[in-house]
Amino acid sequence: MPVYNEDTYNYEILLRFGDTGPNKGQLTGASRSTITQTTKDGVPIATNINAPEQLALIAGEEGELLSTVLGEVNAETIVLNGQLQASLADLNAILAQQIDQINKVRGELKTAQADLAISNQTIVDLKNNPRSENANTSQESIESLPPE
Repeated sequence: MPVYNEDTYNYEILLRFGDTGPNKGQLTGASRSTITQTTKDGVPIATNINAPEQLALIAGEEGELLSTVLGEVNAETIVLNGQLQASLADLNAILAQQIDQINKVRGELKTAQADLAISNQTIVDLKNNPRSENANTSQESIESLPPE
């Protein structure tokens, strides 16, 4: 059976400033619009922008106080910022581990390249001087080596 939910959340806040007289440039009003979203099993199926509602600039005016709404927005932002900071710290820790792993593999690669270079030089030396003191293989083994 499908699960339906309806949530209403802030959409936008409009601040009005005076444009003439003593209120010119001063905050003179504010309103807030919300969105109501209906979901079916977590998938949005309807979204409606609700009519703006007046916000009160000072206590006693009609509507919810602008300072209360902004305080809620700031609180939500602070919580979200904390969550993002924690996620960033986790990602930085993972990055540091991966960098360490890459550096370890680079070191192993350099060691393997050095060992390969020594082995290649040994092969060249053995081909050029099969009777050397370091030759631990028979002449037949040396001659069976592929050309460089």
